[in-house]
Amino acid sequence: MTTASQNPSAGRVVQGVLDWAAASLMFLLMAMTCVDVAGRYFFNRPLPGGLELTEITMVLLVFAGLPIVTTAREHVTVDIVPLIRNRWLQRVHLLMADLIGVICLSALAWQLGLRAIRMAAVGDVTSQLRIPLGIMVWILAGLSALAAIALLLRALFPSWSISSGRPASDH
Repeated sequence: MTTASQNPSAGRVVQGVLDWAAASLMFLLMAMTCVDVAGRYFFNRPLPGGLELTEITMVLLVFAGLPIVTTAREHVTVDIVPLIRNRWLQRVHLLMADLIGVICLSALAWQLGLRAIRMAAVGDVTSQLRIPLGIMVWILAGLSALAAIALLLRALFPSWSISSGRPASDH
């Protein structure tokens, strides 16, 4: 007999990869900061390209977290219509908010994809370490698209969860 832990769903694998990537980026950010500060104050030699590496790591961390918080419905939210008591109207309100989010995330992914094409075509790189920016922006576009797809699935199937592919509990 095969259990869920022996045969993970594609969603669970994606969730695990995203969680691992975010945790690794956070650790990398911490390690770079420690090396940079220690090098700066003890040896008068900061980490070469430390600012570029920190900027890139921060952006990747934010975008890697986007699909994670989207599927878990852990975004910061503000109730602008808090007095909706009718369950059906609450669902319509949530569906509308989700669909607006899907449109925004899709537009972001699309624009980042266009920007990545332009950056790769002209060979844009960072100023100190010469890291190609086109591939970085492609990664951001892909993570935005993944968040849009996850939010669309949550909008169409409110109890869906990326990690299980099955109903999830909402707060």
